[in-house]
Order: sequence, then structure tokens, then C-alpha cells
Amino acid sequence: AKRPPWGSGAAAVFSRLCGALPVRAVFAHREVCDEELQAEAAVRKALEATGASLELLWGGITTHHIEDLGFNATSPREMPDLYQPFLKKVR
Repeated sequence: AKRPPWGSGAAAVFSRLCGALPVRAVFAHREVCDEELQAEAAVRKALEATGASLELLWGGITTHHIEDLGFNATSPREMPDLYQPFLKKVR
């Protein structure tokens, strides 16, 4: 497969866009899974290197608002690894 000219991954795409356009901030939904959190961190680093910021909001495809969970979802110690334990915590 041929690689796109802007590189692979979201961070490379945002880095190139910020080089071509006057980007001050990018807004996105906050992620919770490890792979997405790694991509989020890479995008943040790429944006900061160009002087732009990554502004994250809770939302997306979630069925529960983060403030209604009853535990700190950003804490690996408190966030259940599987859906059934998660469901028990939010009920």
C-alpha cells in the first residue's frame, strides 16, 4: 500500500495542516481507550510544536456523562477494564 504524502497517523496530518493553515486550536472529543489516548497525546505534541492547542471535550459516543459516573474515569485505578464491571459501577 502506498503511504499518503502527508505521513501516517493523525499527528502527521495535523502537523502538516498547521504548517499550511493558521491553526490556533483543534477541538475533539476526549478518548478513554489506551490506543486512542496515545494518538491524542501524539496529536497534542504535534499541535503544540506549531503553537496550536488541543482542546478536549467529553462527549462522542458515550452514554454516560463523565460527571455522572460516580468515579474518576481518568484514573486507571478507578476505571474498570471491562464493560460489566463498568456497568455495575454506574448503576
